Amino acid sequence: MRTLFIPILLLISACAAPSTQPVDDGPMTIEQRRQQSWEQIDHNACNAMGGEVRQDGMMGLYHCITPYADAGKICRDASDCQGQCRTSDDVTDYNAAPGTQVGKCQVNDSIFGCYGTIERGTAGGMLCVD
Repeated sequence: MRTLFIPILLLISACAAPSTQPVDDGPMTIEQRRQQSWEQIDHNACNAMGGEVRQDGMMGLYHCITPYADAGKICRDASDCQGQCRTSDDVTDYNAAPGTQVGKCQVNDSIFGCYGTIERGTAGGMLCVD
């Protein structure tokens, strides 16, 4: 019986499909992550939208950064802009009367940087994203 069991076991294991799971070689290095971010971007679509592929954020990963047509326009609310109505700490007047604070429309769709937002003419707190 034992002599029959081993050949049958070998035949069954030979029929098994190879694993399709990727081999995990551990965490990726920052350079590997940057390369992966570069490869995952549809560069033609980014260019067609007027965007630019560039490194952004503290890790320097690649993103398609698309400018907004109303960049820099004076605003009092996000509804005045394609993106957010933003302010920086050096122009935010936290003592301004409610509804009177102004900002400028966001330059592009990058989420990174330090900025505050203006909603209905009132400045929110500062936020730094990196």
